[in-house]
This record gives sequence, C-alpha cells and structure tokens, in this order.
Amino acid sequence: MTIPLRNTIFEKIKEVNSLTDVELYKSLTKDGQNLPEDKFNKLLLDLEILGLIKVAWFTKDER
Repeated sequence: MTIPLRNTIFEKIKEVNSLTDVELYKSLTKDGQNLPEDKFNKLLLDLEILGLIKVAWFTKDER
C-alpha cells in the first residue's frame, strides 16, 4: 500500500518546520516523487484548506 502524496508532503514540512516551495519540490524530486507543478500546488492548497499548513508569499515568485 502506498502512502498518499499529500501525507508525504505534510511529513516533509513537519520535519523541517519551514521551507520554501522550491526547497520542498527539490526534496520530493530527490526522493523520487516527480509530479507536475500544478499537482504540487494543488496538494499544497489542499493542505492549507485542511488547516494543516500555512502558505505565505515571501516574494512575487516564492512561497
């Protein structure tokens, strides 16, 4: 049984406590989880809607 990608992303965020979307995407890619950027953003949005994470903008292109 595979672990849902949403859970994997949440665990990575919990481990580090705070990281940018680029750092998180690189970490997932390093672990062999290649996914399109739109799906990645959708998963982050889902986690934010569930109240599990908070997403804030640092600069125009960085969250």
